[in-house]
Amino acid sequence: MIAAGTRLEAGSAVRRRFLTGLAALACLVAAALPAAAAAAEPERPSIVLVLTDDQRYDTLDVMPTVMRELVGRGVTFENAFAVNPTCCPSRATILTGGYSHSTGIWANGGPHAGSDWFDHASTIAPLLQEQGYRTAFLGKYLNHYGGWAPPFLDRWFRPPGWDTWLGNGGGYVGYPIQIAGLMTRHEGQERYSTDVLTSAAVSFLEEDEETPFFLVVAPYAPHHPAVPAERHAGAFADAEPYLPPAYDEPDIADKPRWVRAQPRISESRAERLDALRRRQLETLLAVDEGVARILGTLRASGRLSNTLLAFASDNGLHWGEHRLVNRKSSAYEESIRIPLVVRWDAVVPGPRRDGRLVGNLDLAPTFADVAGAERDGMDGASLVPLLRAGPGNEPRWRTRILVESIPGEGDAAAEIPAYCAVRDARWKYVVYATRDEELYDLETDPGELENLAFRPEQRARVAALRADLVRLCRPAPPGLDLKWLRAGG
Repeated sequence: MIAAGTRLEAGSAVRRRFLTGLAALACLVAAALPAAAAAAEPERPSIVLVLTDDQRYDTLDVMPTVMRELVGRGVTFENAFAVNPTCCPSRATILTGGYSHSTGIWANGGPHAGSDWFDHASTIAPLLQEQGYRTAFLGKYLNHYGGWAPPFLDRWFRPPGWDTWLGNGGGYVGYPIQIAGLMTRHEGQERYSTDVLTSAAVSFLEEDEETPFFLVVAPYAPHHPAVPAERHAGAFADAEPYLPPAYDEPDIADKPRWVRAQPRISESRAERLDALRRRQLETLLAVDEGVARILGTLRASGRLSNTLLAFASDNGLHWGEHRLVNRKSSAYEESIRIPLVVRWDAVVPGPRRDGRLVGNLDLAPTFADVAGAERDGMDGASLVPLLRAGPGNEPRWRTRILVESIPGEGDAAAEIPAYCAVRDARWKYVVYATRDEELYDLETDPGELENLAFRPEQRARVAALRADLVRLCRPAPPGLDLKWLRAGG
């Protein structure tokens, strides 16, 4: 017979073993919980940016794949802007998340302009590389990349941060391009640039189907001279002439001096503009096909659901508004507004339109945010809160956005004085180095036909917007002295 004390000691030992085992199990469960929670969170997404050149915000409807697969499944930002509406400074902003006053790139030509003045290590690419992303840049980089440069500069170097580089300065059927560190020149429709970039993108995606990636595809389309692929030539031959209310604006007495210097649009000039517009739309068809191939490749490898796809342009373009033909760099809507659509199936459940004020400077912070990279020093803000927005989840966001620019050298923008502009959901206020001012009520006058800056009933509004502009436009663009504005005009 076992003594009572022995039974109690045995029971205590069993209880101790049980409690010890339970504690160990609890430790295992506790250790597993963070891993399970992490597994429930979406993995860091891969990122694709398709960046067109001079595409207006109102031309997406000629791109069936973009409309169906991006607009129809993502967030369309209806008030998206280039904060310096010129190719080179805009691209510098997109790649860094900084205003021109941060990047130092203000124009396409002259001082503070072009690839030779840019800090190439300041882009988002090295940050994403550090996070384990494969990176690729395919297409038009910055103005003058591969063009003229002082003798001590390597015009065709591969900027830091890019694992795969196929960069150039633009072109359709006759263009130099750097591939695998070697310069070559592509000629003819069989080397049509948009198709070459699309094939390179597909190859990049097929090389490694496991590692997250950051891919930029930057076709030249629809930039002048707008040479379409042969298969698309004439697709818009029957398109009606484009004649909005601001086209060849007859009364420009209230406009700044540089606009008043513009001649009326002659019949022959109008015909050339119509032909250019049709060709530009035709060039977008190859871009649309490229988007379809990229989506198909991602879908086939099972990566589409957790890839963030962004489609944007570097700036807009004038098609005759305010007498401006094939022009950009102005503060008018046709120049500063850009198409911007983001699809991310893991986060965005379906199509939505967002009217908040966003800018091209918000792209790099978005990419850094989703990749877990540092965003220190970026002027823009991540769009992720807007992508996640919905009923009961309305994030705080900016109510004003700044646009800044200076005259370029050797291009059509040379006659536009340095300016800063402030735009909110309804009003736009612009100040030029010539001390010209513009104020537009975009709700009642979306064509910007009536400059209200000097109307007595708008004095209080002008004063408030002046204060906003002085606060935001700091430092001011080279050549723009705002002392007179701070002193009250």
